[in-house]
Amino acid sequence: MPRPESFIDLHRYRVNDQGRRLLVKDGSLSARDIVTCAGWLEVSQGRVRDNAEDPNDRVQFAPKVLPA
Repeated sequence: MPRPESFIDLHRYRVNDQGRRLLVKDGSLSARDIVTCAGWLEVSQGRVRDNAEDPNDRVQFAPKVLPA
């Protein structure tokens, strides 16, 4: 399961004209409680924003932490 930090690090070569990274961490969704065979767990889903100007060049971060 990819974490936002590792996903951003994989795309560290994607920079704009000023040398700034196009992919940045964009906070996280509200924490949710889920039930597992180990009991209740609180999980939070990280978010990543791609600042590429062309929408066709953007990549999407899709964490698999929470069920749909």
